[in-house]
Amino acid sequence: MNVSYATLLRKMEQELHQAKQSGQLQSIRQHVQAIKALCELVLEEQEEAQAAMIETAQSKVKTISSTTIQPPSLSSQVLTTDDGANGESIFDF
Repeated sequence: MNVSYATLLRKMEQELHQAKQSGQLQSIRQHVQAIKALCELVLEEQEEAQAAMIETAQSKVKTISSTTIQPPSLSSQVLTTDDGANGESIFDF
């Protein structure tokens, strides 16, 4: 639900004004209840926006963490040099 904060605040002000004008306790309670419902709408909208941002961030982290980076592996090939040493041992001259 995309109702602007300005619209909700304007409606809260109207309800508050009507509550102040009313002289009966029951009517005041009804207007205060309406204000409470409008406040909950604002708070729920903020929580949903935060949850959506957290969900987006978590999906980005999963995407990054699922990318595997393979470390460079040591080659199993025997190094051959032109002077005859095979390079497997430090004692081969």
